[in-house]
Amino acid sequence: MRYYQIFIAITIGFIFGIVLTFNNYQTFSYSRIMLAYTRNSIEKVLVQIPTCTPDDGARQSALLHTLLQWSQFAQEHNIRYWIAYKTLLGYAQRDGLLPNALDVDILAMAQDTSRLAELRTLNFSSDYELKVHPQWFIVEKTRRSYFDEEGIDFVGPNARFVNRKDHVHINIWPMQTTTTRLSDEEFIEKVLKSVPTCESDDRDRQRYLLHGLQAWSQLAEKYNIQYWISYGTLVGFTQRGGLLPHDLDTDIMILFNDTRKLVEVSKLNFSSTYEIKVQPQWEIAEETKRSYFRKDGINFVAPNARFIHLKTRYHVDIFPAYDFNPIHANKSTEMKQSENLTIYDINYNWLSYPRSWTYPLKTCYFSEIKLLCPAEPKQLVATIYGVSSLTKSDRKCANGSWVRNP
Repeated sequence: MRYYQIFIAITIGFIFGIVLTFNNYQTFSYSRIMLAYTRNSIEKVLVQIPTCTPDDGARQSALLHTLLQWSQFAQEHNIRYWIAYKTLLGYAQRDGLLPNALDVDILAMAQDTSRLAELRTLNFSSDYELKVHPQWFIVEKTRRSYFDEEGIDFVGPNARFVNRKDHVHINIWPMQTTTTRLSDEEFIEKVLKSVPTCESDDRDRQRYLLHGLQAWSQLAEKYNIQYWISYGTLVGFTQRGGLLPHDLDTDIMILFNDTRKLVEVSKLNFSSTYEIKVQPQWEIAEETKRSYFRKDGINFVAPNARFIHLKTRYHVDIFPAYDFNPIHANKSTEMKQSENLTIYDINYNWLSYPRSWTYPLKTCYFSEIKLLCPAEPKQLVATIYGVSSLTKSDRKCANGSWVRNP
């Protein structure tokens, strides 16, 4: 009976909390209670909260101070929220903090996270900060990644309000309002909200690049083309889970022999928006021995092919990976599978690495677009670009332009 009563109390409290949220917090909202602590000191309130271990009092005090700071911050910036989960259980059981609480939980509308992303850049406090998950727009937490270098050691909440001094936090969980499937255009517009801009034409370029990757993913799945993201696109995935905001194109890789599939698909009327251009000399391993065929729209030599938007000419570069030694590509004795894969490095010299860094390929979500990634993306990025490229971008925004980041 006791558990049943608690369940009813929680359910009523939860519904009551939602009602209060959308009625401008008319009565008994937790934020009002917290604001009352400015008149009645938190120290006096703490007397009413039981302790068990020597650390309880300090932790409880830190949590209440953090919640007070959050309530003031939310009120100042007109952020809609309500208490949730164990924090709501504490409210239902004892009108306040559970004595053993390690953190505080609140809910906010998922679409309001974009507002939190804007506010996190404000220098609003030396003791508190907002951490917003870079992939907050991805609904399923299993499809999100950790970003430990940025202090994002969570995937469930959309954000955290962190007390730097006392090392406690408020989890800000998303409330989804709809499960309606977005159109491709709506989907990309949603994704773009998390991609920064610097120059005036950034957004259009980013939009076309993401549309191109999405279209490529669908084409590759339809025609069973095995590939994986590579080069700058893989850097973007390891740094921020998606598109580098300054990128001019996107990069994928296929096994050298799979270029034959692209030749066949390029002959099909597969799209009115995109085309595949295959380098006529793709069977020549060294790019320095290939030629341009500009009259045929082949203004590239290193990629084996390009997936190109017919109108804008933004493209996906499709580079070859060799599972044999390309230096001896014309020697049949060398045409057997190697334990390594060989690709171009950033200076178009040959670079060999363990095959296990690529295979088995795994499904990944790049700016929420379902793609295929190599098995060890960080190993590849560190080997091709250096360890610093795992966390540091080579470009930064300065005075409305992307400039080199030394």
